[in-house]
Amino acid sequence: MSIRNSASFYRHLLQHPEVRKAFYHFTSLTGLCQYERLFEYVETIPNKELRILDWGCGNGWFSYYLWHRGFTNVVSYGYGWDAIDPGRKYLPGLQYVNGEEAQVNNPSDIPFPDESFDLIFSVGVLEHVHETGGDQLHSMREINRILRPGGRFFCYHLPNQYTWIEFIKGLVVSGKGKHYLHTKKFTSRDISNLAAESGFEVSTMRRYNVLPYNIHRNASYDNRLLASVYTGLDNLMLKTPLSHLSQCYLFESVKNGNAQ
Repeated sequence: MSIRNSASFYRHLLQHPEVRKAFYHFTSLTGLCQYERLFEYVETIPNKELRILDWGCGNGWFSYYLWHRGFTNVVSYGYGWDAIDPGRKYLPGLQYVNGEEAQVNNPSDIPFPDESFDLIFSVGVLEHVHETGGDQLHSMREINRILRPGGRFFCYHLPNQYTWIEFIKGLVVSGKGKHYLHTKKFTSRDISNLAAESGFEVSTMRRYNVLPYNIHRNASYDNRLLASVYTGLDNLMLKTPLSHLSQCYLFESVKNGNAQ
C-alpha cells in the first residue's frame, strides 16, 4: 500500500487551511494514512455520476473527499451527534439529511425510498448505531433496502474484536467512554453473518492497521518520510500473524441476487 492518495489529499488540505480546520482530525499526514485503503477504493470507482450515500457523515469530511475526487451526486446522512455545520460551506450543493429531524420510528431506520442509491459508505458508523438505540442488523437491512439492484455497501473502520490497541487502552485508562473505546467490536464471522442475514454477499473483507494512527496528531514532527516508513512497517506486520490483532476491518458487500 502506498500513501499516494493520502499525501495528495493532505497537500490539498494544507493549501486550504480553512477546510483543514473544519475537519479538525486531519492534523498530520501519518494520521490521515489510516484512510488510505478507503481512498484507494474510491479511486477504483469509474462512474462519477453514481448516486452515493455517506451514511453517518459526521462532520462531512468524507462527503468533502468524494466531492474533491469528482463525485457530485452524494447525499450526506447524519444523526446529529457530530455537527456537519463547520464543513457545510465547503460542500457546494450539499444534500444533507439529519436523522434526528426525519421522524423515523427506529434509530436504525434510514429515511430514503427503496432502491435510492448505487453505493453506500459507512466510515466508522456501523459499530455505533446501538449507542442511539438502533442495532447493526436492522441498519444493514435498511442499507440493503435503499440500494439499487447490484448496489454495493462499503464499510470502513469497523473495530476488530481482537484489536490489541483497545485491549491495552482498556487496561490503562479511566473514563473509557472518553478515550474512544468501542462498546461493540466484530469478528470476521460476525461480519459474514450480518451480511447474510441482511441480504448481502461479502465480496471483500480484510483487517488493517496493526499500528495505532490516531496517536499522530502533531504535525510539527510529521512528514512524508515518517508517514511512508510508518505505513510500510504496518503493511509488513499485516503479513504476519499479528494481523489478527489489527484494529479494524473493512468489507465490501453486494446486494444479493445481483452480485457482480
